This record gives sequence, structure tokens and C-alpha cells, in this order.
Amino acid sequence: MNIITISKMTGNKFKSSILNDPLLYIFIAIALGVRIVFWLYTGRIWEDYLITNTAVENAWNGFGLTHHASEPRVHSFTSPLSVLLPLLFFPIMDGLLTMRLASLVATVGTVYMAYKICRMMSFTAVATSFVLAFLSFDFLHIFFGMSGMETQVSVFFLLMAMRYSLEIYNGKKEQSGGAKSNNFLSEKRLIR
Repeated sequence: MNIITISKMTGNKFKSSILNDPLLYIFIAIALGVRIVFWLYTGRIWEDYLITNTAVENAWNGFGLTHHASEPRVHSFTSPLSVLLPLLFFPIMDGLLTMRLASLVATVGTVYMAYKICRMMSFTAVATSFVLAFLSFDFLHIFFGMSGMETQVSVFFLLMAMRYSLEIYNGKKEQSGGAKSNNFLSEKRLIR
């Protein structure tokens, strides 16, 4: 098999798994809807984000990743990921908007990864619904993720690592998949 054949097979497998089960679409829509309503209704900003944003602004102004420009370069942010995303997109958009959009993207990935794990473990539709409902409605994911924290991104990376670990354990992936799993777990260190 060549790479093109493998990518076509993977693409078809991906499309068929999503298109045949509206449960995934329903919970992605619910999860995104709940988060967007929370964001628009509350406008909540977590104070850790404000500290992180100050470090990002100071870095772009040439003072380094520090909270106060007059102080030495001191670690003043919650986690590397919470500062890297706003730092990368700072010239384009506000750091808070970056984190909120990243949280929404990670929400889609989180629900999808949980769905794939449930399918791998042969959960019934009812059991899968409970798992997806928990991830869609969990207050801490919504509250922290939409308030500028990296919580939802962290959950996404964790579920991605779990999915690939299960594929290795079940023999669906060769050991090269283990490298994927280890990479996702090492990215998890960027979060906390």
C-alpha cells in the first residue's frame, strides 16, 4: 500500500464513522452551544488569564515573560500552553479571544475523542450519551475554558493520548502509534 491509498482509507473510515452516527453531531453542537452561551452571557475572565496576558503583552513589548516590566524575568503564568497560544496569536487577536477559540476547537476534539474511545470500548448508545453529556455539560470545563484557561485543551490532549494508548493496547496500531501517544502525553506537560 502506498501513502495515498492509506490516506484515502483513513479519510473514508473517518467520514463513515461520523456520518453514520448523529449522536456525535448532537453532542458537539450541545457542547459548543453551552460554551458559547456561557461566554456571551457571563463574559467571565479568570484572574489567572489576566496574569498570563500581562506576561504576553510584556513579552511582545520586549520586557520578557514577566508580570511587571520593572522586575526580573520571573515565571508568572499558569502553564506554558496558556502563554504559548496567546503569544503566538497576539499580533492577530486578543489573547483572551485566542484562548476561548482554542477552547471551542478543543471542545470539538474532546467530544470526538471521547466518542471514539466509547466506540472502541463497545459502549452502548446510552452509555456513550452519558460520557458525552458529562463532557458537554461539565461546569469546570465550561467555566475555566471559556474564562481564558487551558482546561479544555488539557482534557483534549489527555483523551487523545488515551485513544492512541487504547489502540496500541488493542493491537490496532503498531508501536509507531506508541510514539504518537507518548508525544501527546509529552504535550500534556506543556499544560501542567
